[in-house]
Amino acid sequence: MRQRLWGAALGRSAAALVATADAIVEVSVAPGRRWVARSHNVEWIGGPGQVECWRIHPAGGARDVRHGRTPGWVHPTVGLLWPEILPLWGRPEDTHRPERIIPGSHGPGQVLFAAVDGLPEPPTTLDLDPLRWLCLRLEMPGREWTLREYQVGP
Repeated sequence: MRQRLWGAALGRSAAALVATADAIVEVSVAPGRRWVARSHNVEWIGGPGQVECWRIHPAGGARDVRHGRTPGWVHPTVGLLWPEILPLWGRPEDTHRPERIIPGSHGPGQVLFAAVDGLPEPPTTLDLDPLRWLCLRLEMPGREWTLREYQVGP
């Protein structure tokens, strides 16, 4: 089931507003692992084999920003639309693993995660919409993201 849902998430065209602690991030995804994340005056654009960052100037124009992100990197807020990319599922490269699932009316409603290294830390929780395979809210130590608006693309 997870593979079917992930395939649906990767093929999705959608836009969302994601609230972080200090900003609203406009997130867009498209088939082929293409995505855009824009907040304040910085825009990240990614796809297979590329990641670009631009500083947007209010008077018009944009300037390329040098960054050290590898070509496979995806802005973390994109994970609310593509949950599989979040570092939470217990894979070798992940920082967390699922510890407890709290049922919702149509499948998992909330997932609690433990740190892979076993060190005690505040809880990490993910509120999930299993029908659309979306993260509605992710709370990690030092970070909280909430899906504010969601719109399916053409």
